[in-house]
Amino acid sequence: MYFVRYGDICVRFTGKGWDERELPEFTSVYDYDDEKKYSLDDLERESRRTDFGGAGRDEDAHAAVVMELFRRKGGEENCLCTDWDDTLTLLEDGEGDLDDRRPIIYPDELSLPTRKLIGDVCVQA
Repeated sequence: MYFVRYGDICVRFTGKGWDERELPEFTSVYDYDDEKKYSLDDLERESRRTDFGGAGRDEDAHAAVVMELFRRKGGEENCLCTDWDDTLTLLEDGEGDLDDRRPIIYPDELSLPTRKLIGDVCVQA
Protein backbone atom coordinates (compact mmCIF):
# COMPACT_ATOMS: atom_id res chain seq x y z
CA MET A 1 0.00 0.00 0.00
CA TYR A 2 1.30 3.47 -0.87
CA PHE A 3 0.78 6.48 1.35
CA VAL A 4 1.48 9.86 -0.28
CA ARG A 5 1.42 13.43 1.06
CA TYR A 6 1.71 16.55 -1.06
CA GLY A 7 2.81 14.51 -4.10
CA ASP A 8 6.28 14.41 -2.58
CA ILE A 9 6.38 12.18 0.51
CA CYS A 10 5.73 8.62 -0.65
CA VAL A 11 5.97 5.54 1.58
CA ARG A 12 5.20 1.92 0.66
CA PHE A 13 3.87 -0.03 3.63
CA THR A 14 3.89 -3.83 3.44
CA GLY A 15 2.99 -4.67 7.03
CA LYS A 16 -0.33 -5.52 8.61
CA GLY A 17 -2.66 -3.57 10.86
CA TRP A 18 -2.63 -0.05 9.48
CA ASP A 19 -5.37 2.36 10.45
CA GLU A 20 -6.45 5.07 8.02
CA ARG A 21 -7.70 7.21 10.91
CA GLU A 22 -4.11 7.61 12.18
CA LEU A 23 -2.80 9.05 8.92
CA PRO A 24 -1.64 12.67 8.90
CA GLU A 25 -3.94 15.16 7.18
CA PHE A 26 -3.64 15.31 3.37
CA THR A 27 -2.40 11.72 3.04
CA SER A 28 -3.65 9.74 0.05
CA VAL A 29 -3.76 5.93 -0.08
CA TYR A 30 -3.16 3.81 -3.20
CA ASP A 31 -2.94 0.07 -3.81
CA TYR A 32 -0.80 0.21 -6.95
CA ASP A 33 1.45 -2.51 -5.51
CA ASP A 34 -1.41 -5.01 -5.85
CA GLU A 35 0.01 -6.96 -8.80
CA LYS A 36 -3.24 -8.88 -9.29
CA LYS A 37 -5.12 -5.62 -9.73
CA TYR A 38 -2.50 -3.60 -11.68
CA SER A 39 -0.39 -5.07 -14.44
CA LEU A 40 2.61 -3.16 -15.82
CA ASP A 41 0.43 -1.98 -18.72
CA ASP A 42 -2.23 -0.78 -16.27
CA LEU A 43 0.41 1.16 -14.33
CA GLU A 44 1.78 2.75 -17.51
CA ARG A 45 -1.74 3.90 -18.44
CA GLU A 46 -2.32 5.18 -14.92
CA SER A 47 0.98 7.06 -15.07
CA ARG A 48 -0.05 8.85 -18.26
CA ARG A 49 -3.51 9.58 -16.87
CA THR A 50 -2.26 11.09 -13.59
CA ASP A 51 0.74 13.00 -15.01
CA PHE A 52 0.69 16.74 -15.73
CA GLY A 53 -1.44 17.17 -18.82
CA GLY A 54 -3.25 13.88 -18.24
CA ALA A 55 -7.03 13.63 -17.99
CA GLY A 56 -6.86 12.71 -14.30
CA ARG A 57 -3.91 14.81 -13.18
CA ASP A 58 -3.15 13.87 -9.58
CA GLU A 59 0.29 14.48 -8.08
CA ASP A 60 -0.18 12.03 -5.21
CA ALA A 61 -1.39 9.19 -7.44
CA HIS A 62 1.35 9.90 -9.96
CA ALA A 63 4.05 9.72 -7.25
CA ALA A 64 2.76 6.31 -6.13
CA VAL A 65 2.48 4.98 -9.70
CA VAL A 66 6.01 6.10 -10.59
CA MET A 67 7.44 4.48 -7.46
CA GLU A 68 5.60 1.23 -8.18
CA LEU A 69 6.76 1.18 -11.80
CA PHE A 70 10.33 1.76 -10.61
CA ARG A 71 10.02 -1.07 -8.06
CA ARG A 72 8.59 -3.55 -10.56
CA LYS A 73 11.32 -2.77 -13.06
CA GLY A 74 13.98 -3.74 -10.52
CA GLY A 75 14.61 -0.40 -8.82
CA GLU A 76 15.65 -0.12 -5.21
CA GLU A 77 12.90 0.74 -2.73
CA ASN A 78 13.99 3.72 -0.65
CA CYS A 79 10.80 4.26 1.35
CA LEU A 80 9.68 0.74 2.22
CA CYS A 81 8.19 0.19 5.69
CA THR A 82 6.89 -2.90 7.44
CA ASP A 83 6.17 -1.11 10.72
CA TRP A 84 3.10 1.14 10.93
CA ASP A 85 4.67 3.56 13.44
CA ASP A 86 7.71 4.01 11.16
CA THR A 87 5.37 4.73 8.27
CA LEU A 88 3.57 7.43 10.25
CA THR A 89 6.90 8.95 11.31
CA LEU A 90 8.13 9.14 7.71
CA LEU A 91 4.88 10.75 6.57
CA GLU A 92 4.99 13.32 9.38
CA ASP A 93 8.74 14.04 9.46
CA GLY A 94 8.97 14.67 5.75
CA GLU A 95 6.56 17.57 6.07
CA GLY A 96 9.29 19.85 7.47
CA ASP A 97 11.19 19.56 4.19
CA LEU A 98 8.19 20.99 2.36
CA ASP A 99 7.86 24.19 4.40
CA ASP A 100 10.28 26.15 2.19
CA ARG A 101 8.66 25.11 -1.07
CA ARG A 102 6.66 27.59 -3.05
CA PRO A 103 3.78 26.25 -5.11
CA ILE A 104 4.31 25.80 -8.82
CA ILE A 105 1.69 27.52 -10.92
CA TYR A 106 1.32 26.51 -14.55
CA PRO A 107 0.09 28.92 -17.25
CA ASP A 108 -3.15 27.02 -17.79
CA GLU A 109 -4.01 27.57 -14.11
CA LEU A 110 -3.89 31.37 -14.48
CA SER A 111 -6.80 33.49 -15.57
CA LEU A 112 -6.57 35.15 -18.99
CA PRO A 113 -6.21 38.68 -17.51
CA THR A 114 -3.33 37.48 -15.31
CA ARG A 115 -1.59 35.85 -18.28
CA LYS A 116 -2.00 39.06 -20.28
CA LEU A 117 -0.55 41.12 -17.43
CA ILE A 118 2.48 38.82 -17.16
CA GLY A 119 2.92 38.91 -20.93
CA ASP A 120 2.78 42.73 -20.96
CA VAL A 121 5.37 42.94 -18.17
CA CYS A 122 7.70 40.53 -19.96
CA VAL A 123 7.44 42.50 -23.23
CA GLN A 124 8.34 45.74 -21.45
CA ALA A 125 11.41 44.23 -19.77
